[in-house]
Amino acid sequence: MNDTNVAEPHLREPRRLNWRKVNKRLLKMPLQIQRKEMQHCEEMERQDNENTSHKQEPGLASTSIASSVLCVRVLWRCVLASIAAPATSKRWASLAHATKQQQQPALRGLLAALLRMRAGLLAQPSDMDDSSDHDQDFSDDVGNPNGDSSDRNQDHSNDVGNPGGSPNDENVTPPPELEDIERICCIGGGRVGVLTMMVLAHYWHIHKHFVLDKDVERINDMNGINAANERVMPFSELDMDLYLNKGIDRGNLHFSSNIDHELDLCQMVFIAVDIPLKMKPKVLKNDLDINNFEDAIKSILQSIDRIPGWKCVAIKSTVPVDYKSNIANHIHGFYDAWRLSVITNPEFFSVGTAVQDLLHPQKVVLGDFYEGQNSLALFRDLYAGVVNVDNIEIIGSQSSVQIGKLLSNAVLAAQLTLMNIGSTLCEKVGSNFDDVRSTITANSRLNQVFTNSRPGYGGMGLTKDIDYLAYLCEYVGMTFEKKFFTMISEMRRRKMDELVQNVSHMIAASKSIAIYGFSNKVDSDDIRESPAIYICRSLLKINGIRLKIFDPLVSDNTILKCFVPRERNRILVVDNIGGAFDVEAMVFLVEWPMFATMLEEQRDELVNTMRRPSFIFDCCDLIVDVDGFDHIQIYRLGKPKLSAI
Repeated sequence: MNDTNVAEPHLREPRRLNWRKVNKRLLKMPLQIQRKEMQHCEEMERQDNENTSHKQEPGLASTSIASSVLCVRVLWRCVLASIAAPATSKRWASLAHATKQQQQPALRGLLAALLRMRAGLLAQPSDMDDSSDHDQDFSDDVGNPNGDSSDRNQDHSNDVGNPGGSPNDENVTPPPELEDIERICCIGGGRVGVLTMMVLAHYWHIHKHFVLDKDVERINDMNGINAANERVMPFSELDMDLYLNKGIDRGNLHFSSNIDHELDLCQMVFIAVDIPLKMKPKVLKNDLDINNFEDAIKSILQSIDRIPGWKCVAIKSTVPVDYKSNIANHIHGFYDAWRLSVITNPEFFSVGTAVQDLLHPQKVVLGDFYEGQNSLALFRDLYAGVVNVDNIEIIGSQSSVQIGKLLSNAVLAAQLTLMNIGSTLCEKVGSNFDDVRSTITANSRLNQVFTNSRPGYGGMGLTKDIDYLAYLCEYVGMTFEKKFFTMISEMRRRKMDELVQNVSHMIAASKSIAIYGFSNKVDSDDIRESPAIYICRSLLKINGIRLKIFDPLVSDNTILKCFVPRERNRILVVDNIGGAFDVEAMVFLVEWPMFATMLEEQRDELVNTMRRPSFIFDCCDLIVDVDGFDHIQIYRLGKPKLSAI
């Protein structure tokens, strides 16, 4: 006699652990103990399954579903324990395909929801499979594997919809407060990163500040771990050594190349990595290369996965205007990505005066980037110790902040370009640009600082932002407006070409020329996009021209690296200001005070030492009185004509 109420042995459901309780217990354990406990529990269940001799019969959907649900539980446990590998998504996709072939729409809808939640994007019911009516049943089965249906009517958001602790989970650690922060770090050991951490270490003694960079040699130099046992910084700024030494002596300023370790210990992170323009062979595409930035974001997300906790991030690098729309691509595969809160925090300091600009900023701008509410409050409190809170501007749109930063540099570049145009115009019509500048500065509405004329302008920020704005205008269809930014770049090159043409016209071939000043500006060793590089390369194209270069801060190796080997053979870098007197021509490109002093106090030595015919090209308003320069012809930028003495 057959009893239909008695299950056949091969259909009997094996006894399984209550994974709902196991998961909650695991989440309270350290990660290493989680793994051991997980392995132990899986082994117990595997042995139990083998003992029951559970076999799947062809065509039995219930058995197939039970087996698939068990697979889903295994993956789900990995998610809750925060140890799921990126490759796990492929296993989920395989399961989804298998359930589709076996016509199990409910389980397929559940797997689709898991995939979305693993990417940090909770799926809405409308986004799931058409058979979403069955999803609640299977979510109950996952939450209650023993089959007890007594709690099926209660909310299971903590089990499936809010996995492993989410913003709505009462057990989740709240966002940090500033007084709870022990360490602050910055990814990127360049000028922005080092100076930002140095200034914060000056104002905030209760925190430890870390500069992180993957370049081990650079970090070792910063720590004085080299052959000379001396601290070597990758750049120079006025007053930097003073505040740098104070922070190191206090013990709250450090440099490290162990990025992963330090990120695990920090909850506040700055990103100040280099984001250059993309380069192609012989073609400049003015889009930004964000590989360094994406590596930094990935390192932060991996740190969150290793040690779940909040990461409040401030981006100082200039990222693409529309980059926020791509952020979901980076959180895919990181279950705890919802703990990431990102804002943008651009810098407006000027190279050469960066330390004072950061110590006493006129305004600090904070903009939401990605779920940045928590970071906005935290970084506002941080900057309240640096600047008056009324001067902290909070902007809701990341694109608004980025465009504002780009246009602020564009305004400076445009004003410098206008000054250079005015200087050339004065030379053509016989006016004196000094008098013109005095008239311009009478207008208080204009920036009084950028009213000088120079052979072009330097600095990575100005040139890169102008080129990127030209690309951005073209990208959105503003082709006519693109011409404005393109013209600014062309006018910069044109001003440098004018100087090269004047030098080549005044002197004959086979001459020696001294170049005084190689950096972008005074009190700086920054040579990025320096006009001196372009001018020197152009002069070396003239047959027989040899160059002697002197700069008080830029090292010999840094200068020589700017040229190809065949050009280096015609360059001599001198280490003192008088080492370049034995030349036919001098070109002054940077307004160092020592240059003006040399031209004033060593005038007689110059007259006696320089080869004849002799020329001085003053591009920095260093020479006020031309008397005493016997036999030397002087060219002054923006003056009506060449003065022959």
